[in-house]
Amino acid sequence: MPGDQGERRLAYNGLALDRAAGQRGDPAWVQSVLDRPTARLIPFWREKCLVHGTSGAGHQPAILAAPAAAGVLAVATDTVLLGLDGEAGVFAVDLSPLKRADAIRLTGATDVIDVRVMFASLDPERAAALGYARGILRWHRDQRYCGACGHLAASSHGGTQRRCTGADCGRLLFPR
Repeated sequence: MPGDQGERRLAYNGLALDRAAGQRGDPAWVQSVLDRPTARLIPFWREKCLVHGTSGAGHQPAILAAPAAAGVLAVATDTVLLGLDGEAGVFAVDLSPLKRADAIRLTGATDVIDVRVMFASLDPERAAALGYARGILRWHRDQRYCGACGHLAASSHGGTQRRCTGADCGRLLFPR
């Protein structure tokens, strides 16, 4: 159109990660991706992203090198493989059981904020990854138990599904 300043992309529509659908069902493969020196973690606390910076200077997500973040992985309630960025695995981790100050200190962040506040200042790929991370971690917190039989549902396929642990059920649960 005349006067158009260029193509606009929706913030949730730029996920550039390879979801690795063919491999993520193998827990050993997912662990090997997490063990790579290039693996990165995006920590969340109660649906908010841990960030660096201040509101005046702009917040940026606190993205951690997984090999140096053993303490974060040890206390995370859920670790979800978002996908591959080249050979680097990108994972979301949920630190919701911690106190806010403890999550900030553990990750070296300066604050926790809602990811929607940052969207205007992020490129579409990063905004999409943060939106996906927020949504999938919330789903894990809300879907701890099978809706059919009430047994615990365990995470599988790198965090993209849960399986009921009930002996007579075994139902697969998927995020919306």
